[in-house]
Amino acid sequence: MPNLSDPVLSDAVAGPASVGWAGPAADAPPLLGLLERAGDAGCWRLAGEPAQLQWSPRLAQLLHWPPGSLPSWQHPLDFLAPESQAEVQRLWDGLAPGQAQACEALALTAHGTRLDVRLWVQCQPCGAGTDWLGVVQDISAPKRLERDSQRVMVQLSATLASMTEAFATLDREGRFTYVNDETSQLLQRTAPQLLGRRIWREMDDQGTGRLRAQVQAALAQSRSVEFEEFYLPQHKWMELRLYPYSEGLAVYFHDVSERRREQEELLLLKTSISRLNDVVVIAEATAQRGARIVFANDAFTRLTGYTLAEVLGRNPRLLEGPLTQRGEVMRIRQALRRWEPVHAELIHHKKNGEMFWME
Repeated sequence: MPNLSDPVLSDAVAGPASVGWAGPAADAPPLLGLLERAGDAGCWRLAGEPAQLQWSPRLAQLLHWPPGSLPSWQHPLDFLAPESQAEVQRLWDGLAPGQAQACEALALTAHGTRLDVRLWVQCQPCGAGTDWLGVVQDISAPKRLERDSQRVMVQLSATLASMTEAFATLDREGRFTYVNDETSQLLQRTAPQLLGRRIWREMDDQGTGRLRAQVQAALAQSRSVEFEEFYLPQHKWMELRLYPYSEGLAVYFHDVSERRREQEELLLLKTSISRLNDVVVIAEATAQRGARIVFANDAFTRLTGYTLAEVLGRNPRLLEGPLTQRGEVMRIRQALRRWEPVHAELIHHKKNGEMFWME
């Protein structure tokens, strides 16, 4: 707790006694009044024989008592809320002459509302007796901000904990400052193992690869970055999305190993089909756009004379000509509308107009 042996604090508390307040609500000296206003605080004193309770006008104002009114308390702690009185009483009972202590408490205003305060109490020897001096500081504004901040943190923690996507935050040096459970499971590292560690040291053994460069670029340029990185310890491909904020980076992880495998298989299949001697054409059909060619192999381009760039995205009708069987074309279209397989042999035409049969 703060020690009021500090000259400034001690003088602020002892001020009323040193200048000898004449009445219960006498005006405080100008310097004390200035200190009270600067600290959003007020003073009280229990002094004399019999003991008389006095307070400063500023304390009356903080507790919403009318100007010039007398304290109605039987004890200096009666202005505190019941839940705070026991703790402050223990502090009071433990003070020896010349000592001072402080604590936070709840005060009751004249309207019955509770006010967050910081309370200083000092036991001051005075002749053959003892004076009790106190300062009451209004800390409701910072306490309100503290509670609001705690609520936000609780809500944020609950939100992060409920996320099903792997999420982490990094400081401006690339060190983990937060990881959720999904991130720990994905990287096979516990939070204590990750926190404080640089991300590229955890995901790149050498720490010199693209991951480090991307993280440092996102931080330096304050821009979002998305990329994929191979995570060697788990033999997984990871998609990382980095979003800068004032304290560093927010990072989302996604295991894209399956997608990469499918892409590699598709590339292998595409490469194999493209080298077949048989003509292969793949068209995509939608109700809005009709059919459009999305793939043709090398055998198709050799046979028809069209380049791949000339046919991709085009309707397969570009191969039809005056000799194409219209009845077969309609049968194919009707089967496709019913999502049924269909087999047909059609007469098509090359780019130079020469006809050929296609199954």
